[in-house]
Amino acid sequence: MARVGLEPGLFMDNQFINLYAKCGEIEMARALFDGMKERNVVSWNALLAGYCLNKQFLDAVKLFRTMAESGPSPNYVTYLSALRASVGLGNVEVGKQIHSRLIKTGFISRIEVGNAMINTYSELGLIEESEAVYNGMAEKDVVSWNSLISAKVQNQLTSQALLLFIAMQIEGYTPDEFTFASLLGPRDMAIAEELHAQISKRELAGMFAGSALLDAYARVGNPRAAVDVFNSMTKRSIVTWNSVIDACFKNNMADEGLKLFLQMSCEQSVLPDEYTIAIMLKGAASELMIGTGKSIHGLAVKMGRHTETTIGNNLIAMYGRHEAVSDSWQAFTLISEPDIVSWNSIVQSYIKNGKFERGLILFVEMKLEGIEPDELSFVAALNACASLTRYTAGKEVHGELIKRGISSNAFIESALIDMYAKSMAINDAKKHVRIPQQCNWESKSML
Repeated sequence: MARVGLEPGLFMDNQFINLYAKCGEIEMARALFDGMKERNVVSWNALLAGYCLNKQFLDAVKLFRTMAESGPSPNYVTYLSALRASVGLGNVEVGKQIHSRLIKTGFISRIEVGNAMINTYSELGLIEESEAVYNGMAEKDVVSWNSLISAKVQNQLTSQALLLFIAMQIEGYTPDEFTFASLLGPRDMAIAEELHAQISKRELAGMFAGSALLDAYARVGNPRAAVDVFNSMTKRSIVTWNSVIDACFKNNMADEGLKLFLQMSCEQSVLPDEYTIAIMLKGAASELMIGTGKSIHGLAVKMGRHTETTIGNNLIAMYGRHEAVSDSWQAFTLISEPDIVSWNSIVQSYIKNGKFERGLILFVEMKLEGIEPDELSFVAALNACASLTRYTAGKEVHGELIKRGISSNAFIESALIDMYAKSMAINDAKKHVRIPQQCNWESKSML
């Protein structure tokens, strides 16, 4: 991207670092940074934020250390990006080192920095450190309370989070929609209903709180309440639509889920994305709605997304569930980058529809393509060997499992027992009854 007609200079260079980073061209941003004759703290911050935006957290930490050693003095904005990088890396030591620098520089006294530090420790699983930062803050705002409440919820300390919710109100802080969204994580119907009442009372049913409330009702198995919340929302995003449709399909309300999908299509204010398509395909598979599934497939083709891995995987599973194995195969062949889920889905589609030989062939082809089988792959292969009474092939699969050190998995144990028993290798089967409380009793009854 050439800077046509623009005067070169520090300001414009900094702007272009930002622009390149936001466009995903982080290497161009770095090249521009390296070629600058003059840099200031904004230049360093722009590249540091760019690395975080593009999830290149290790490069972000390296740049931060270089800046601290030989660049301009970092400001609080620098440290906010550095904290994001430590979370992205999941590196506790880096997070603690940055905290130490914040204390030395005095930036920890800034509310936004303290809040970020609370979130950092929470994301790194250090709830006590989060609380210590919170308790050490001379000034707090609603975000500070929200940060600690969220930290408690993320670390399964729901009762403590609720006590903080009460305490913040006693101390004169008014909960906002982010407070309620943080509290709506636990799978507790009573909590969801009480917070719903408070949200309504305070007229906080914005998109953020509304989406969180909708998700909470879906998690506790109350899709009707989720639909009611959805219908009361004045603004809806594609995430909101996806959440309510998914809640309906997962809770035996397929007709309502289909109705909402059609409503979204008619309104045209929000267009379906890949997650919408995946949700609808899963719903069509579980509810045995082949007509709906084919219509969604047509929509995916129209959108040009049928070759995407996630959508392709769901197409394979949906057609396999409807005994349309040839359609499963066609969907598989069109996936641009098949992954382990793609291969497992097509192998299982053939095996579940009685085409055991083809399933075994695909299991072998998967390995030849360089895809490492997982536990589901091996269970499917063993099931095919059992159905075909292929003792030798089953023994070879068992040998692979032993080499990989996963032959003692409960599901694999059960599949091994079934394979050996159906091959009339009773003594071999008995060797593998090592965890009877977890094995398939139907298989063991054959011994």
